[in-house]
Amino acid sequence: MPRAKLSFKENHFAFELENVEFTVGAEIVKIGAFKGELDVNDLLRTRLPALSKGKGKGVWFTSFGDKKIQHIKLTRALTGMGLKEAKELTESVPILVNSDTLNVDRIISDAELEDFCVDIRLNGGEAEMLRDEVEGPTILHLFQEFLSDAIKKGMKDDEG
Repeated sequence: MPRAKLSFKENHFAFELENVEFTVGAEIVKIGAFKGELDVNDLLRTRLPALSKGKGKGVWFTSFGDKKIQHIKLTRALTGMGLKEAKELTESVPILVNSDTLNVDRIISDAELEDFCVDIRLNGGEAEMLRDEVEGPTILHLFQEFLSDAIKKGMKDDEG
């Protein structure tokens, strides 16, 4: 019978699994014992854009790369913000940018948001367009995927 020990401390989720069996294709794989740790901040940082789907629209701006000044200019052009506000917004990535963003006093069209997203990417940043109508995965699905990735990585590390 599988046994598990779980602990949560300082945003780290640690687990120990014993006598685990799981199916890979048609094979049943048995693991005597497996230990792992997940950084909850990493989970949220890497998976939050997917969680944001279906909860609003805008550009999920996650990185300005090495062209911060260019991204500040793009942010100013999109939002109409002053230099100080655009700099603070750009430096606060990850952030959802849309008409509801603090200090944005105008309605930003979907076309403008899409262009902003493309411009961010063309200038070495990372951004994703989010739309209201898209249904995103649940936190449970994301956690399951993250845990599966951690187990696979742990198995590869043990082999190497």
